[in-house]
Amino acid sequence: MTRTNKFALRMLAGGLMGALIGPGLAHLVMYFDLPIGGVSLSPGGVVLAAVGGLYTLMGLFVWVGVIWPALGALVLNVADEEDLRDRRSMLHGSAITCIALGLAMMLLPFAGAGGPVRPGVALAALAGALVITGGISWVAIKRKHYDELWMQLSADASAITLAMLASLMVVWGALAHVGWGPELDPQLVFAAPPGLFLLASFISAGRRGLLMEG
Repeated sequence: MTRTNKFALRMLAGGLMGALIGPGLAHLVMYFDLPIGGVSLSPGGVVLAAVGGLYTLMGLFVWVGVIWPALGALVLNVADEEDLRDRRSMLHGSAITCIALGLAMMLLPFAGAGGPVRPGVALAALAGALVITGGISWVAIKRKHYDELWMQLSADASAITLAMLASLMVVWGALAHVGWGPELDPQLVFAAPPGLFLLASFISAGRRGLLMEG
């Protein structure tokens, strides 16, 4: 398969993920009668649940690619099946952390006053996800699952995320303070770092031409 065809297939796979999230979010809005059309979940809650859903789907997507190398070599950002097998431990860990964090983010919006999820359950899920993420990251670094390039990508994505987040919070906070914008929504504040980190990861990888790798 040519480089261009693989890139097109990856974009198609990403589009299918978006198609799964879009209708699901629409049903979420209708089912819970949100402020955009009623009551209950705030717009921030919808965004947080959507970011969580994206992380969960992304984790499942990577996990399926890892256990099915022939498919993974086509849709994941690897050169071929051999490259995928070399990165298997790293990708498997990434899939687990994405799923754990995604599920925790999806639970949190429903843990408010009168919500179907108890606050303690949502916070325990979040704490567990953070412990899992920290543990897997520590093991991966200790066992050198990440090569120098991936460490640089992570550092670049983190720096880009921090820059975007700082700009967003400063502008949002200033506008909210003078009454020209909505007040800071805790759920939107929560959703911003993981959401922006995804965008920053694509920017960092794209700058190095890795989105067209293989």
